[in-house]
Amino acid sequence: LCVALAPVAFAAHSIVDFGAVAGDSSSDACQKNSLALLHALQAANASATDRTVLVPAGAEYTFFNVSVTGLTDVELVIDGTLKISDDVTNPHWSRQDNDGGGFGALYFSWCHGLTFRGAGTIDGQGYRWWWHVILTSHDYRPHMLVVDKSTDITITDLRLLNSPQFHVRLQDVRDVYIARVDIHVDVGRQASLLRGAGLWSAAPARPDLSASAPAAAAPAPASALGLASSLASLVEQVGSSAERLLEDFAVPVEHRERSRRALKSSDWSNQTSPLERFFETFGVPTFPLNTDGIDPSGVNVTIEDCSITNFDDAVAVKPGNQGHVFAKCAQDMVVRRVRVRYGVGMTIGSVPPNTGTNCVRNITFEDIEFDTPIKAIYIKSNPGTRGSGIVQGITYRNVVGRHPLWYPIWIGPQQQRQPGTQGTGCSFLYPIVDQCPTQPRVTMDDIQLHNVTFQGGLTLPGVLLGNETNPYTRMRFHDVHNTGMWLVSFSYASQNVQGMATGKTYPVPDGLEDKTEW
Repeated sequence: LCVALAPVAFAAHSIVDFGAVAGDSSSDACQKNSLALLHALQAANASATDRTVLVPAGAEYTFFNVSVTGLTDVELVIDGTLKISDDVTNPHWSRQDNDGGGFGALYFSWCHGLTFRGAGTIDGQGYRWWWHVILTSHDYRPHMLVVDKSTDITITDLRLLNSPQFHVRLQDVRDVYIARVDIHVDVGRQASLLRGAGLWSAAPARPDLSASAPAAAAPAPASALGLASSLASLVEQVGSSAERLLEDFAVPVEHRERSRRALKSSDWSNQTSPLERFFETFGVPTFPLNTDGIDPSGVNVTIEDCSITNFDDAVAVKPGNQGHVFAKCAQDMVVRRVRVRYGVGMTIGSVPPNTGTNCVRNITFEDIEFDTPIKAIYIKSNPGTRGSGIVQGITYRNVVGRHPLWYPIWIGPQQQRQPGTQGTGCSFLYPIVDQCPTQPRVTMDDIQLHNVTFQGGLTLPGVLLGNETNPYTRMRFHDVHNTGMWLVSFSYASQNVQGMATGKTYPVPDGLEDKTEW
């Protein structure tokens, strides 16, 4: 008797088999979908053979959040769409513990061998979340994906949209590979929400958070008008050409044509300027609150071949310290072949001092392309009066940026003021407004820029701002070309910096020994 044994195919654990409901965003469906995800992950972890969870293609599943711990060699394949509930006033969200800022809609801790992949999308539906924070200052927004105290993590081929807060947050991790991930914040709709909320209107009206479309007008909270008022202060201190430029940051949409004519009338604007192109598309540069792309704090991390469009840090390496398990120093990372549009930098930090010594070391950004960034190369300390920090061995290599809107290079204290907070003390308008306290407790050493080119800058080449008692050391600019119309200054704002400029670097920052080949 001969029996032919056909190979056995083990099906993935589909969330549908665990009660997931497609196409329904009600509170009941969100709860069912959250439990379906959780139970499918638990089933995969318990299986001897099939350790894959599937979100099926062709359907959308709205959920609240999933928190799971202790998974080993489990794969989450997202071929359909997972949508984070934007029912921001639902009691479910306000009950979540976000005191440490690490709460995630998808939260994984103490795991090994996790894989996230697929041809699908995670949609954070962030619009109403951002406005809820702006209008109320109550912030319990989830990050989209958080992996905490875990090892051997892979994230590939997914599309991540409009997270309420960070898109990917990796906390105290080791051995991470991220590739071909597309992160996108819909800044066009963001601008529409701003107009609907009355932030450009003389007679505003608060948006209706219970509706998907914004309401018609209401006075903007003072915090939301901070950028416009700061720019108004800048206009008073800069010449007439800067006034023509900076008016555009605050004009109501109906006055944009007047500003375009003003831009056209200036000597340098013989063809369409980057600002004109930007405002024609979006109206104003608006900043979703902390919608960072990928924020790793870990050891041995590779991020490559990704695309990131947002108005915040594209990749922001966060420090490790002695309180961490795997990443007592965030180190040994490579970020390469990434394209960034409208971002705020390939970033280190922010790094405040810590009694366990906050540490970032041996990080390389290479083959990076920026299109119309707010900032591009961005290394930032943060206030603090206890402990210490170190940023060492940071390399930017083969970087190209076109039409930076603010500062193409910023190495210094963080510039930030969230709604409802006092901010870091460093003016958004430094160095025109001479207010930016430096940080003596965070050492910055061996920062290298090689083959870096920025074209079409608007304000000044950059800011390098060390502390008088703890200057930046061993800084090197090699073949750093930084050109633009420079309405504020043709030179870097550079203080308390030591190192050298070599190759065809121009301009040379003050404090760097000029060994260029010109």
